[in-house]
Amino acid sequence: MNSRNKLSKEKIELLTDEKIEQYLVDYVVNDVIKEQWDEQYKLVMSLPEPIRVNYITFMLEGEISNGGYGQYFFNSSGIFAYDAVDALKIIGASKKADITKKALLKITQNKLSKAEYIELQKNRELIENVDKKVIKKRGDKLSQHEYWWSILQEYSEDMDEFDDAFYDNSEDLTKLRVKYLRRNMNKFSLDKGNLNFLKRFLYSKFRI
Repeated sequence: MNSRNKLSKEKIELLTDEKIEQYLVDYVVNDVIKEQWDEQYKLVMSLPEPIRVNYITFMLEGEISNGGYGQYFFNSSGIFAYDAVDALKIIGASKKADITKKALLKITQNKLSKAEYIELQKNRELIENVDKKVIKKRGDKLSQHEYWWSILQEYSEDMDEFDDAFYDNSEDLTKLRVKYLRRNMNKFSLDKGNLNFLKRFLYSKFRI
């Protein structure tokens, strides 16, 4: 638990606005996830709200800026898509939250619950290499995951309207995130429930 103890309200308050977002993202990647990407969702969602919200919205913005919503949904950070809608609202980016929600509903055809979507993303490595031609041939013999993965592949190619809306929107996520983080410094401590979960997880994985 030593690396986590380095994160404190006092230390975060000393960070400049230019460094605070990346510092917290690096903390999550290097000290929380620690290459345990199969446990990414559980670990990130157990963190205090400001750290979680910063990470989820930062990763979403980076993916969309680099390759659009299609890239976001197909990379590991896409597992947070449902949570990203709420996280964007929390920092005050209601318009980008609405755009993200519409993109998510489009790519899931509004037929996947949050739990089903997360399960699909968790099983992505088992199905992401399924050939589209094989999928079409097999038709109704497809497993549920293979079927939905083929749907996501198809609709990820039709995200341009949402990408354009995201780029054209004037909400500055960096400014909103920093303002939100500064306003919620008192929420950076792990509550007892989250702390106990992290202790149990780290012990089971690394015998810390």
